[in-house]
Amino acid sequence: MLGSHEDLRGLCVVGGGGDGIISALSQLPRRPALCCILQESTELSRLALARGLVDVVIDSQPLQIAEALINLLVELQTGNGFDPLRHRVYVPLQIVTSENTGA
Repeated sequence: MLGSHEDLRGLCVVGGGGDGIISALSQLPRRPALCCILQESTELSRLALARGLVDVVIDSQPLQIAEALINLLVELQTGNGFDPLRHRVYVPLQIVTSENTGA
């Protein structure tokens, strides 16, 4: 796809397939002039940022979400019921670039 669409300027992978995109970009003789955005910060996506293969990684911080939800479930076992305002779980997305990772 990358070779046959030279006018492609952006690629945003929000589901699975980030590893495949990284592999495809690393096999090209030169990086195409496009902005590449991946979801989830992994060892491979951080390496791809450092190598200049991708531009941005959106990290939803799944570990922090899991910890917050487990804490909420424990609290609900001993609390007075669920309050949708008080028990709201908010974990902000992290925008990861080579500039803010020191890569």
